Amino acid sequence: PRRPPTPLDMNLHDNEWEPGPTPPDFLSSVRAAVMAVRNKDDVARLRALLLRGDDEESAATIPHEVRGTVWALLLGTSPSAVLKEPAEEFAKKAKAAVSEENSKDQMWKDVTRTRPALARFKQAPIRSALLRLLSLFCLERKIAYIQGFNELLAPFILLTDTGENPRMVYALFSTFLQRFAPMLLDTTENTVFDKLKLAFAAFNRILLYHDPKLYWLLESNLMTPDLYATSWFVTLFARNFTIEATLALWDLVLLDNDVLGLYFFALALLTSKRDELFACDPASLPESLMRISSSSPVEVRQMWRHGAALRGASTPESALSVIRAELFGPKGTDALPMDTQAARVLGSDCSDLSSGALRYFVWDCRSLEEFQTGHLAQAAFLKLDRLRESRRTGKMSAEAELDIVNAIEFCADFEGAVHICLVGSGLLDLDKEDVYPLIDQLTQAGIPRLSILYGGFLEAVQKVQDIEHVELADFSVEAATAARDQRALQLNSRRAAVDALVQAFTGAKDEVGRAIETAAGRAEQEAASDSSSVSSVTIRGDSGVSEASSAVLTKNPIGDRDVGGFPSASRPPRTTTAAATKTTKGWSSIRHSMSSLIGGSSTPASNDLKPRQSRGSFEAERVATQTSERVARDRKKPGRGALGRSKPSNADKSAGWGKKAKKGWLSDKSLSLSPKDVPRGFTVNTKDEKVMLGLRLFPCELFIEERSGHSTQSRSTEAYDAVMNQRFIGLSNHYFIVLSPMAKKKDHCEVEMMRSIEEVVRISFRKSRPQYVTFELAPRMTNPRGSAFLDELGGELRHLIFCSMTEGLQDCVGLIKEYLNAKGL
Repeated sequence: PRRPPTPLDMNLHDNEWEPGPTPPDFLSSVRAAVMAVRNKDDVARLRALLLRGDDEESAATIPHEVRGTVWALLLGTSPSAVLKEPAEEFAKKAKAAVSEENSKDQMWKDVTRTRPALARFKQAPIRSALLRLLSLFCLERKIAYIQGFNELLAPFILLTDTGENPRMVYALFSTFLQRFAPMLLDTTENTVFDKLKLAFAAFNRILLYHDPKLYWLLESNLMTPDLYATSWFVTLFARNFTIEATLALWDLVLLDNDVLGLYFFALALLTSKRDELFACDPASLPESLMRISSSSPVEVRQMWRHGAALRGASTPESALSVIRAELFGPKGTDALPMDTQAARVLGSDCSDLSSGALRYFVWDCRSLEEFQTGHLAQAAFLKLDRLRESRRTGKMSAEAELDIVNAIEFCADFEGAVHICLVGSGLLDLDKEDVYPLIDQLTQAGIPRLSILYGGFLEAVQKVQDIEHVELADFSVEAATAARDQRALQLNSRRAAVDALVQAFTGAKDEVGRAIETAAGRAEQEAASDSSSVSSVTIRGDSGVSEASSAVLTKNPIGDRDVGGFPSASRPPRTTTAAATKTTKGWSSIRHSMSSLIGGSSTPASNDLKPRQSRGSFEAERVATQTSERVARDRKKPGRGALGRSKPSNADKSAGWGKKAKKGWLSDKSLSLSPKDVPRGFTVNTKDEKVMLGLRLFPCELFIEERSGHSTQSRSTEAYDAVMNQRFIGLSNHYFIVLSPMAKKKDHCEVEMMRSIEEVVRISFRKSRPQYVTFELAPRMTNPRGSAFLDELGGELRHLIFCSMTEGLQDCVGLIKEYLNAKGL
């Protein structure tokens, strides 16, 4: 598509505008609030009054009769301090600032085309004032003039109560830019546009997060923000909106007082036109984007509310903080984290995952070895081996494509309901294999609200000790670091091998070139001394070149060196599988075939982990990988059940557990019965030594919570304190039991839950409260839709037992480990 005209070269035609009167009662209340301002609390009350308004129509509107004074209060500008400078001295200073060295010619050209449809800006004194104020601003700030400053200054000239005073106009203009457009106040024009690139990148990430389909429409047609949004961020929409809409927008900017408000307003404005953009011809996209505007204050307020909702309720707070620091923080602030730069997405951190403000589904994209050395307790493991291999080879296998389809299908079930956070290693080279390709595939399929965990797993967990509600599982910082570094070393080794190949073949290519030159030279010499025809010389010359080339190309340029970890003599032969010979489908065909793949046949799972089979070949194991491996292994043993026990006979089933515990109820004979068949009201006499044989009780307070497989909700410790009840954890060499004391029968307890000891898949702790422990039990399937793929990740019902055990916690955990070790688990 052709490049659109520069926005600042366009003329926007205003209609002549006269502000309408404000209802007298509301105007009186605003003036009273203005007169009462003495401190920041008074300003806050004034802001609240204006946001509330007199009615729905006047909400978030500042009466034009006092707009300049209110803007000054909201900006923290004191009129009395501004007016201390004598008017004559200010006028003299402004006049002296106009000079050829201070971009006088360019300023004047812009002044003459500022709001040309408004009569006020056709007046010579107003044009002269614009030139002098712009010149003074650039001179005092020691900055280069930028086209668009004139549009930013113009609205302040139109303020009824302050627009006639050049000192107030100048003060408000300067403070407004300092607060909401500091990137424009750098020393050189080149630096300003470097900062604008950061602003465009931030806006692109926000757009991709909330509307990936629109992002990729624009990206695929080379419509980057610098082509359509330059005037949005340079003039804060003053160049694109009528003066009435501009004043309404800037009212909202000042009342909201969030520097990112305009970025989310831009998002709301752009997405409000998405239907038109998708419907138009790609060649017309530039013009369609350039026509995006607003002339209605009502429309501006509606879009601002929409953008504010996206900012406050649908965007990770850590991402907002990073963007604020990058674009509006002090000079020298670190750039956006490298992981989000490379992945072009917003980021989340552990505080987002634990705050409860947003619902998260966390996917760990690291290798299995890294995952097993530690992970976030709420994270699911995502197997990416085939996608990694496709990235290395540059060819997408059919299995890898099916993995992507299943991932897209799974995420589509969450669309609009949860935010998806992908966890990487934190090393750029590894994340380029693990996280970034998946992000591109998912967002191209239209999956919104996708983020990456800032810094990767290891950097993120360093902050966990300060975040109460984030739990870790199986974590060892030494083992996790070693696993990550080992993978990085392997990746570097592969790259070194590839570099060796490239260098070797480059050398061979050079040798071919030299051989060709030698053969051609010899042919020319023979042609000069031979009386043969030109055609015979040409044939002979080509033959010599061909022979020389063949002689070089048949050599082994690598010799016997090892490549990719295999010596040349023992290198395994290349094999071709049926899957490898399939025609690779494009990504667009994947998106169109998603619906047809629902309910497809299953393929065998990978042998290294042996999880349950899922539809297609997508494997997204639950975080309890060791239990999944154990269960899958035990299923293969003849005559064994899913938990490795002998399958119950019909006679055993009919016998049942009875109504109360009897002698030997926890012996090996009980393995013929299912723990889930223990009847309600089943009681245990804790004073009966024969009944208690082999059972140890640990007093505690606990709460049992059921969660679906994709739920990542987390309560605060205080929330669990409020619902915990006195219970006992009972442990035997076969069972994990929760017992509830009975009020009417002293020394008797009722069995509230009974599960096999093998079903304890994770025990996690909270650093801030060492007496707290969480026992997670293996999932039980509750999938009403019958989807094998959703069974794997979405249809499981987990039991989480949140427990406060002030005494015996170490003994309890140690006993569980002892029993599992005895079973070889």
